[in-house]
Amino acid sequence: MRDRIKSLFRRIPSKFRDDMRFYTPSHNTMQAGYNRGFQEAFGSANKSNLAEVLAKNVAIFEGNLRGAYIGVSFRDLHGRLPPIDINATRPGWAASVIKIPVMIEVMRQVDSGEINLDDELVVDHRFTLEDFDPISRMPEGTKVPIDKLLELMIVVSDNEATNMLASHVGVQRMNETMQELGASKTMLGHLLAYNVPRYTSDWNEDGSNLTCASDMTLLLEQIYNGKSASNPSCDAMQGILELGGSAQLVSLLPATTVVGGKIGLISDVNSGNDTHDVGVVNSDYAIAVMCNRVGYFSTPEAKFRTTPKPDFLNDRKMDLAWAGVEALLETFHQKVKLPFYFDLNAVAKPYFNPSSASSVISIVSKVVHDVYYYAEVRPVKK
Repeated sequence: MRDRIKSLFRRIPSKFRDDMRFYTPSHNTMQAGYNRGFQEAFGSANKSNLAEVLAKNVAIFEGNLRGAYIGVSFRDLHGRLPPIDINATRPGWAASVIKIPVMIEVMRQVDSGEINLDDELVVDHRFTLEDFDPISRMPEGTKVPIDKLLELMIVVSDNEATNMLASHVGVQRMNETMQELGASKTMLGHLLAYNVPRYTSDWNEDGSNLTCASDMTLLLEQIYNGKSASNPSCDAMQGILELGGSAQLVSLLPATTVVGGKIGLISDVNSGNDTHDVGVVNSDYAIAVMCNRVGYFSTPEAKFRTTPKPDFLNDRKMDLAWAGVEALLETFHQKVKLPFYFDLNAVAKPYFNPSSASSVISIVSKVVHDVYYYAEVRPVKK
């Protein structure tokens, strides 16, 4: 933050900036303030009210993300805590988490003997989306084993590897498997490339790639409990997922945490951005946090509506605090006889006000983790 302010400061012509100064609280002050806000929002959470506390804050976070749809789902693989579903059955663009269903279908066909992991598929670049994916950089005619394609699809999120596998096992076949497994809002409507056929249904009329948070935790639970395929195949899928790991889900968790998961990201100028992180934490519980349509405005007029101010900005407490700042400055100017004075304009900013999908996912993950393992929410360490 300080570096960004200094950078902006340097852009101001020198004749205007000689008398300008900037102040932000120190890291320790910011950290303490952040944790006060964090504890105010989540400090009451425990095993009996976790769903209620999460739901209340998810509603606030949706406003912070400018009307985003946030879905949260939790499944305890040991059955000690009840499931949690917040907007969890609402389907949205799946982004790269759709690659988990593709992996499941591949492993089920391995189990049935239709394919083998050492079978080689030929790179033909029929379905290239981005030329920086590992497969997309390979020469045409290169042969790649299916097990290598699986690893590339999950660990580095290679889109062309995904398309090769989905084409090989069959898009419709995979969609039928999802329905069979109970993931009723999950569908691969098209390969991850431009100008490809679209598959539609009565609930997916435009052939989008769709899923929801509860479908993701269901599929992850089935993988880790050996129910989506044979035990050896589920073990293999766990290994691949844990190689891929997580980004936001693990960012505020202890360094020793093991997450087997998948992230998904889409940026769309017309429909907003989608940021997802789904995974299994320490083989104990499955969690999915999906943020769809971040920054999406349903009408042109909506772009010009201001985001509601946090409650504290409309509270008398801010007026009293500002009066205290004014008093301190007045006392300073009276005691220190300077040939100049400070004319101050200030903006009140909340210490804790998550306004990005990544921060929302990290916070939700930490709250669930802490309640699961400690029965309370502990301060954030940054």
